[in-house]
Amino acid sequence: MMTQQDIARVKQIIQSIDPTHAETVLQKLPSLRTGEFLMLSPDVYDDVVNFQVRWLVTDHLTLDEQDIPASMLPEAKQFFAKYQIIEEKTKKKKVQTVLAAAPPPEKTLPERIKLFLNSVRKSVSAEYVAENLGALVKDVEKALNSLVKSKVVKRSRAVGDDEYLYWLSKFGFEPSKNVLGEVLAIPTRITQVEAFNRAKSWLEGSLFSKKEEFYDAKFSHMPIWKVSATREAKRLLFFSKEEVDTYYVSAVTGALISLERGAMLFHTVMTKSAEKLKDFDDDDDITFIPRLPIEVPRIPKVKIGMKKIYSKLKLTLGVKPVYSELVLLPIWNLKVKHKKKNKKRSIFMDAATGRRLVGNFKSKAQSPRKR
Repeated sequence: MMTQQDIARVKQIIQSIDPTHAETVLQKLPSLRTGEFLMLSPDVYDDVVNFQVRWLVTDHLTLDEQDIPASMLPEAKQFFAKYQIIEEKTKKKKVQTVLAAAPPPEKTLPERIKLFLNSVRKSVSAEYVAENLGALVKDVEKALNSLVKSKVVKRSRAVGDDEYLYWLSKFGFEPSKNVLGEVLAIPTRITQVEAFNRAKSWLEGSLFSKKEEFYDAKFSHMPIWKVSATREAKRLLFFSKEEVDTYYVSAVTGALISLERGAMLFHTVMTKSAEKLKDFDDDDDITFIPRLPIEVPRIPKVKIGMKKIYSKLKLTLGVKPVYSELVLLPIWNLKVKHKKKNKKRSIFMDAATGRRLVGNFKSKAQSPRKR
């Protein structure tokens, strides 16, 4: 749901469901990615619930009134049975009460925790689990410790944080290395041969006589933080409005990233408003595929963690970060040497769109590489 026309179609429906939070939801809709949902239920939740699932399956049926009881879950029947009033129409007629089917046995707390961790697909604190399951923190911590001992669940601390985070062992998360959940992999579209062809114009020399030549190429991934943040947008008179924007920041150097026609710029210094910059969301050739760490051959080293990125965005742009995800950008490191002189250099190209990487994208110690 990316266009204003799409949002306009559901605007009135959202406003009728929850007038209080309607404006917030409408602002967040354009930034929703695949598998991310906003749930509105004013009768149950005080705020908008944001959750992520890999698959969401729904079934819609049109039922006659007499068919509704047959489609109800036993738990629902038992709930409404408490409020039914049975009236005797005549003394001759017998009133038959339909007993609700016995509810299924309640799941234990460890079982509920495993199901919850499987659904959120990220590393979370015991307090977060307790809040979502409606349980006491001490009970959740006890259950989590038992799951850790059985190796079903793993725990670790994020970089620079004292709080333990928990996740299912099968997911392969590593909070101590800034891998807190699923990563967003950008598909590779540029092959090595195509990369060489595109980069020929970047070699020294004339169109028909190049002074340099390619002698090697290395493929790797560069870690980038995708951060959703709110900011106050200036309006007419004295009124201001909060808007949601997405920012892409290098997890190697902390540089804010923007796109130009033939280059991917890593800004050392910001000289204009970030909202005016073109970023990954403005290029249809850049897509994101959620992957578990175990589904990725190699996760590159994340040198700058989420907290430092948040602090930098607050200080540099004055925005309030609310959510972040780790993106893996495929890149080609094209090795170049001079045909006559003993001189070598590297050209870096993103393997999704073929743009040249320019600016502060390499760490001071070494170039981006696999770990």
